[in-house]
Amino acid sequence: GLSAGAARARTLRLLDGGVAKVLALVRPELLGLGILCGFAVRVEAERDEVAARLADRDQVSFLSSCMGRADLVGTITVESLAAIRTAVEDMRAVKGVRAVESWVHLELIKERYEDPAAE
Repeated sequence: GLSAGAARARTLRLLDGGVAKVLALVRPELLGLGILCGFAVRVEAERDEVAARLADRDQVSFLSSCMGRADLVGTITVESLAAIRTAVEDMRAVKGVRAVESWVHLELIKERYEDPAAE
């Protein structure tokens, strides 16, 4: 129900405030990186500091702060199952990480990041 100008102004405020970030998600198989692994992290230190440490890792293709069972959830994109094990163990060693739970995505059909309750 907003005009294009009003929507643009709100979006720019969110971007400038650091609340939202625009990025491109690339299909990993197109880059030769065929395995996606999701992860959930519980932290024992400052969440933002731990998130920054994890986001700096090359394998992390998505990371989000959340509430509930996990403090952070994300996706790593790698080339092998051995690389998943290495990446998850590396995340467990990050200062401030209390626990990491992981799972393998068998096939990526569609990813949605909006709130389904808002529809």
